[in-house]
Amino acid sequence: MNRKPYIERLLGSERYYKWRDSNIYRFAVDTTASLIFYNAVNGSNELYHSTDPVKCLKTRAVGSVINVATARFFGIYRDFIYRKFDIGETAGQGRKFLADAFATTTFGTPLYTSLLYFMDYEPEQLAKASGSFFVYSLFISRPYGWFLDYFRTVFGLESASKTLKKEEELYEEDI
Repeated sequence: MNRKPYIERLLGSERYYKWRDSNIYRFAVDTTASLIFYNAVNGSNELYHSTDPVKCLKTRAVGSVINVATARFFGIYRDFIYRKFDIGETAGQGRKFLADAFATTTFGTPLYTSLLYFMDYEPEQLAKASGSFFVYSLFISRPYGWFLDYFRTVFGLESASKTLKKEEELYEEDI
């Protein structure tokens, strides 16, 4: 059963498609997905490595601002990685994992480490939390990739691998 996305049913098809095709909509979808996922994941990591819940809440507040500023850029970067390494719908889970792991570690780890540094984490805490985030990001990268793709689909956008397929179809039409 191919149901319309909830937001389309709420707004009506004409207004929904006009809104869905805007950059602000893509920004809102990617940012919301990132805020939900990473506040839960990073908050638990920070609580594990720091005994101060107040510092964790402050870090999550600042992290949320950074998420708002960078989530769509990460979505664009991840889509680029999928295109660059030709990760389409039929690609195996191993290839998708490697693409997501590469995108997450090269984009997220430097941002996360910078956040902890500017939040005055002690060098030992910073090293432990950043190192564990790097390893952690290898494990959470594919679940976040699934979550982001699912979230995009729920809100009527295409996943990174489907976008590649659509671009291939457009390219074939041009030939």
